[in-house]
Amino acid sequence: MAKRGLQRLGPQKNIQFVLWTDKAAPQFRVPSFHVKTFSSIHQALETPFEESCLLQIGSSRPAGVWVEECARLCLGHTLSAMVTGPLSKGLLAESYPSLRGQTQLLKKVSKTDNVFMTFLGKQFNVILLNDHVSFFKIKLQKLPALLEMGLDFRKFLPPSRQDKPLGLLGLNPHAGEEGLLGTEESRPPLLHSFSESQVCGPLSPDGAFLKKNWSRFSFYVALYHDQGLIPFKMIHAHKGVSFSLGLPFIRTGVDHGTGWGLKPQEVSSDSFFAALKQALFLVKKNRKGF
Repeated sequence: MAKRGLQRLGPQKNIQFVLWTDKAAPQFRVPSFHVKTFSSIHQALETPFEESCLLQIGSSRPAGVWVEECARLCLGHTLSAMVTGPLSKGLLAESYPSLRGQTQLLKKVSKTDNVFMTFLGKQFNVILLNDHVSFFKIKLQKLPALLEMGLDFRKFLPPSRQDKPLGLLGLNPHAGEEGLLGTEESRPPLLHSFSESQVCGPLSPDGAFLKKNWSRFSFYVALYHDQGLIPFKMIHAHKGVSFSLGLPFIRTGVDHGTGWGLKPQEVSSDSFFAALKQALFLVKKNRKGF
C-alpha cells in the first residue's frame, strides 16, 4: 500500500520522504526513488538531503512506537508532517494499554486535549465530536471548540466549500423532534455564538446524508463515531483521507483499517495516495503561513 502510494506520487520538489517499516519486511524498491535503509530515524536524518531519496527506517519496535516517535519529531519541527497507514488498535494497546486509537496517542504526545477525527472526501467531509468511545460515554462539552476549528479549517478546502456552513447532526432520532425524542439538541449555550451561516442544524441524522445535501456543507459534524463514518465509508470506499483536526502539526492517514485477511496486493493504495497528497498540500500551505 505505502509502496504503491509513493510510486504513484513520485518524488516532489524540496520534499524528502521518511518511511517506517518493520525490520523483517523486504527492502522497498520504489521506481523513481533512491531508497536508503537505516536502523534509526536519527541516523537517517544525519544524511545529506537528496530530493529523490526515500529514507527507510527498518525498526523492530511496535508500530505504535513509530507513531509516537514521528509525532515527537513533528512537534519539534524536525519533520513537516506525518502520514499514517492503518494501525491495529490491538497492536497499539500492547504498547499503550490505556489508549484506544491513534488519536488518543497523538493527543497524549502533543498534550493537546481538543483533537478531532476528521475525514476528507470527494463528495463530503465529516468531523467527529467523539471518537472511539462507548455510545454511553458521548459528551457534548467540546462541541463549541470543534465548531470553531471546523470553521477555521474551511480555508483549506476546495473553493466551492470554503463559504459553506457546518452541518451539525442531532444526537437523537429526528434531531429530538422538538423535545419529544430528546432534549440534547435544544441546549442553547452550545450554539449561541454561531450564526446560521456558520452552523446549520441540528439536522435530522437519518436524512442529512442524502445526496442532494452533500454540497450544502463544508463539513458534517457527527456527534459520535458511527454516525459519521458509516455514511462516509459507504460513499468514499477507501478513497478518503483521515485528518487530525486540532493537532499542533500536520497528520493525515488512510480512512480504513488493517485488512488482516487480505493479501498486500488486494489492499487499495487510493487512500494512502490521497493522504500523501493532502499532507503535501498542507505542508506547502504551512510554509506560506498556515
